[in-house]
Amino acid sequence: MSETNVRAGFMKLIALLLLLLSASCLPSKNKPAALNTDCYFPGLVESRPSMYKDCGVISFKGDISLKKEVIAKIKFDSDGLANGHFATQGCFWLHKNGLMRKSVCVGPYADDFHDGLTRYTNKDGKYGYMDKQLNIVIGAEYDWGASFNYKHARVCNGCKSFKHEGSEHSIMKGGQWKVIDMKGEVANTCPGPENNRNCKIPSY
Repeated sequence: MSETNVRAGFMKLIALLLLLLSASCLPSKNKPAALNTDCYFPGLVESRPSMYKDCGVISFKGDISLKKEVIAKIKFDSDGLANGHFATQGCFWLHKNGLMRKSVCVGPYADDFHDGLTRYTNKDGKYGYMDKQLNIVIGAEYDWGASFNYKHARVCNGCKSFKHEGSEHSIMKGGQWKVIDMKGEVANTCPGPENNRNCKIPSY
């Protein structure tokens, strides 16, 4: 067999492998567009969270939609909000108008509102802040953020979570820290390697 024929055969083999690889990357016609998920929200009958089987749909892009018949069974508070969580996606705040945003879990529930704002996270896990209408007030641009206190909050980028030895609790360390006000403006920068401890929040 000549060198030319060997080379031609080798190129055909590569072309076949590339064709098989591209075919495997195409979405299957039988692949579902989304997956059902269970969730827990306050019910109309009981004040404690009730489990709703297959209450929502998670798309493969990570978007979650809640079924209308489930929303009709949820008890909303005086602000038109319900605090709940999904079995595989974490904690959320839901507004009675259907708007829903992912929050930060504090135990089994979404973080509460402080000074009228609470934390939310985007698809990249970045932290921001929203109001009780679930409008975004401060965009998600931080690796971590604390709840507001005295109308200020500590935030950081490049920080990491470390667990206390012998404890289930963790603390954020390292990175660049600062204190922001309720408009997202910098109120105080925080120097030092353990700068979360040096972040002073103005008090009123």
